[in-house]
Amino acid sequence: MYQGFAAILMICVSFLTAPVQAHAADFKSQSHKMVLLAEVLSCGASAMDGVSTAAAIDAGGREANVLFAGHGKGNISYAKLIGYKSALCGAPILASLLIHRRASSDYQADMALLPGLLSTTGVFSWATIHNYGVVSDLRYQRAQAALHLAVP
Repeated sequence: MYQGFAAILMICVSFLTAPVQAHAADFKSQSHKMVLLAEVLSCGASAMDGVSTAAAIDAGGREANVLFAGHGKGNISYAKLIGYKSALCGAPILASLLIHRRASSDYQADMALLPGLLSTTGVFSWATIHNYGVVSDLRYQRAQAALHLAVP
């Protein structure tokens, strides 16, 4: 189930980051390139968090976040997760456009965006590592249970 979800999420992320990547050649300053890289990393980390969450659910885990838990059973609502992750990818791009229009210099605008993007990347990277740890623990528990059932 989660392989199809992963494909859909990666396609959504690709469509959202494509306009940013297309304008990469226009960015002449180093700070613009840093923000571009941070936006792409943030979207990628967010997408990987979604994929790892789906993998944990597929392995038998339950979603603790009530925003995504479907019907209170701990199952995940994939539509909500795709919408949330897509919004997280699109919001920095929109913020970048709005801040660059109002900032007195491009450097100021870039430095205003960078900390948020890097912290988002860090949080979702940690969540991905945590989710894959949950997957590993669940698989280990299943294997142990199967061994105990097989022993006469």
